[in-house]
Amino acid sequence: MKLIISGALTLILVLFLNGNINIPGVDSPPFGKLLNPSSGVWKNGENSNYKNLNFESDQLTSPVQIIYDDRMVPHIYADNLADALLAQGYVEARHRFFQLDFIKRLASGTLSEVLGERTLNLDKQQRRKGLKYAAENAIKGWQNFPESVNLIENYIKGINLYARQLTDKTKPIEHKLIDMPIQEFTMLDAALVSKWMADVLCGRSSDIQYTNLRNALGGERFDFLYPDKGEIVEPVIPSSVSYDFDSLYISDSESGDLSFIKGYEGDLYPQSPKGIGSNNWAVGSEKSTYNAPIFANDPHLNLTLPSIWYELSIHIPGHNIYGVSIPGMPGLMMGFNDYIAWGETNVGQDVKDYFLINWVNKEKNEYLLDGKTMVAEVRVETIPIKGKSEVKDTVLYTHWGPINYSSTDGERDYAMRWISIDVPSKPEFMTFIDGMMAQNYDQYLEGTEAFLSPAQNFAFASKEGDIALRVNGLLPAKVNGDGKFIEDGSLSSNDWQAFIPRDQNPQVKNPERGFIASANQRSTYNTYPYYYNGRFEYSRNRSINEFLREDRQFSVEDMKAFQLNNRSMQAIDALPIILNLLDESQLSTDNNSYLKEVKEWDYTYDKDSEVATYYDIWWSTIRNKTMDEIFALSDSFNITYPEEWRLVEILKDHPEDEIFDIVETAKVETASDIVFDSYISMVETIEKAKREGRKIEWGAYAPLDIFHLARIPAFSSTEMNVGGHPDALNAIGSTHGPSWRMVVQLTDDIEAYGVFPGGQDGNPLSPYYLYSMDEWSSGNYHKLQNPTEPEKVNGKQYSIILNPKK
Repeated sequence: MKLIISGALTLILVLFLNGNINIPGVDSPPFGKLLNPSSGVWKNGENSNYKNLNFESDQLTSPVQIIYDDRMVPHIYADNLADALLAQGYVEARHRFFQLDFIKRLASGTLSEVLGERTLNLDKQQRRKGLKYAAENAIKGWQNFPESVNLIENYIKGINLYARQLTDKTKPIEHKLIDMPIQEFTMLDAALVSKWMADVLCGRSSDIQYTNLRNALGGERFDFLYPDKGEIVEPVIPSSVSYDFDSLYISDSESGDLSFIKGYEGDLYPQSPKGIGSNNWAVGSEKSTYNAPIFANDPHLNLTLPSIWYELSIHIPGHNIYGVSIPGMPGLMMGFNDYIAWGETNVGQDVKDYFLINWVNKEKNEYLLDGKTMVAEVRVETIPIKGKSEVKDTVLYTHWGPINYSSTDGERDYAMRWISIDVPSKPEFMTFIDGMMAQNYDQYLEGTEAFLSPAQNFAFASKEGDIALRVNGLLPAKVNGDGKFIEDGSLSSNDWQAFIPRDQNPQVKNPERGFIASANQRSTYNTYPYYYNGRFEYSRNRSINEFLREDRQFSVEDMKAFQLNNRSMQAIDALPIILNLLDESQLSTDNNSYLKEVKEWDYTYDKDSEVATYYDIWWSTIRNKTMDEIFALSDSFNITYPEEWRLVEILKDHPEDEIFDIVETAKVETASDIVFDSYISMVETIEKAKREGRKIEWGAYAPLDIFHLARIPAFSSTEMNVGGHPDALNAIGSTHGPSWRMVVQLTDDIEAYGVFPGGQDGNPLSPYYLYSMDEWSSGNYHKLQNPTEPEKVNGKQYSIILNPKK
């Protein structure tokens, strides 16, 4: 009861502080409705949602049984795929309706309609990024595949079957607190969920920052600080793979003259933080203690309550499938069936480019392209605001795409060319429907061919003994340097001229080394014919490869241990270098005591480790002191810092480089000076924290916060004391980390284990809201059951029987 009151009062306080209560024209939270004993927030605390149900629907062609187990995982039994997908939509809506509603509003830029003016800038941002436009284009492409559209329509019917059952009494507590209307789900909403995920995973770009920096630093200096790749590279596709084709283009390494492009001074849209990515790998039979492949996957995403994932199994004749879905899209994104296991990690390649528009009039509605005057499409975005008049925002669309960023003088207006906005040539959503029903690698390749963006490393393992991985998605065929800087938007020749044929995407099957693995690192060695740029991972991938290269066989428990490993390869790289640069003779006796512990550190970010905190502060201070002149440029325009792996290389190979000179001092500092001063600063920071009574152990010093989607504190789980680090396989940061851990042993009788932080039910007052949080944070897993018949479900809680309407 206290939780209900706390949640309600928390949100009301937030609304008040933001000026949304007792202001003319703004509705206050409906206290009468909230506190109504028969339909208010009190009713959400009851377990009325957990009882046997039996009802009819005119949307079904045959009966469907849904059996819930002891973790509230639904097991769906249907006679055909269409009915099974309807049931999937129904159960996801039943337990995640607010999530479905919130994500579609987040993607479409309509949060202000229910949250008020405080989310107006976010809504404008989403409109200017073109997410709704991209979703509309997606539907245009999907409509060319009517049989596929019938399947997603059935899924949507399932969501709305539940939506129509909701009443003032049964609607989610968040809808009551925010006074949020119930809306039915549409095809556009499903497309918006898809484009929202694309934005999270491939919506990043450094074109503007890199252009600003190259103009400020000069080409040679920029190339030194911001190379495309590092010295130590272990790509996704092993070096044993060769390529029997040539690039569609002749490489041209010249970046061209960028001086005509002025620096952009406005705010850029937030980008995904370090750690958004994933791990996946599989070992073949010869490296398995079971003489059968073992598959592992753990996607690293922003952690929220409820979880981004929903766990379920689907059973239709010939197919028994278990895995996780993203509510709002049909099918299972990661999982296993009677024959195979599959999962994905993000590909870091850059598929969003920016083009400077050359306007020909002050109204900025006509621009030059190949010497011709083109008319920009004007799209007026109407944004409703709760308690206020609607706001209209004009977004201009060009040959390249929407104007993402604009300046008052029109000289720095940048159009965005993003792969996820294009009208798709295939029904992308079928990827996770056809893929989940594959029984071998050929079927899996064919089933996942429809996937376009965001490009993912699709990993695979089967009972037949195959392990394989394909860099899957639509990727532009680039000339060397394309997409790294802002391009001249008056020339269509600067556009992507073609896409890499899917059979030329990097892939590997049954490599000699006996394993496949990916962790968001570069896809290939230099032998791959195509140029690509992007943001890639340099630590986790080497940890995986190091473990899996060991000359031994592995078990499921080994795979779990790898997923939970807190060792940082970045620390392994950097610490010996900075210790070598540190002048110990200048340290006092007190300071030496810290140094002894750091020297003996095992490079692991365990939650109880104080030394992990010492090192993290020391390294962060080195980075900040080194990059002072780069930071100073941020007063004039947008910048980004060199990658950490590049700083490690410069510390090792160029300790006298000018980057280490602190601009504000008369002395010319070297790497040794930076390392020493940073060490002293670290000691002072730790001593101060101890005096203030702060805990120094890593898990307490850098806790994990998992927020509710609407940031309601009472519905969030914060200050969690856990180990891990973005550079470790257990890639936990301040708000993100492994959102689903899964390990599958592909023996005759498949054994699978999985866990995500949170629970199946999105109702904060349900005992299943945080059901697996302790298991996840403690490094434990649930054994996953995939029973072929309803009677075989262990720990049955209740059932829902759906019958066709007579």
